[in-house]
Amino acid sequence: MLIGCNETFIKIEEISSAIESITIYDLDGFRELEYSQNELEKATKASLDIILFRELAPLTHYSSSSPLWKGSSLAIVKLNNGKEIKIAISYYGGFFSILGQKGYYYFEDSAKDKWNNIFMGIVQKNFVPNRI
Repeated sequence: MLIGCNETFIKIEEISSAIESITIYDLDGFRELEYSQNELEKATKASLDIILFRELAPLTHYSSSSPLWKGSSLAIVKLNNGKEIKIAISYYGGFFSILGQKGYYYFEDSAKDKWNNIFMGIVQKNFVPNRI
């Protein structure tokens, strides 16, 4: 079941303990409805460390506005109750958006630096070599 579309607002810090896995795909996050299950299975993917995410979750801020996107990766967050949340993670700016939910979540200061280092490390290690 997808969370976000026409459902109640999700508070990241409240669901972080229920996260079972976070899989990031080398696919554009905003085209998620265009991907078949076969395309997801064939795409280069990597896991985001749940412990690191849980550490950063309480430091997220929410904005109901729309940020300037300059590219994103699709990620699927699986919860221990079987639900899935699809998110787009921005390549730049230290933020992400839950697909189907207005607004976005962002980090500031040292949390932003840590988030960017984690995410860009995943991109550099797992995605860039397959793109070359």
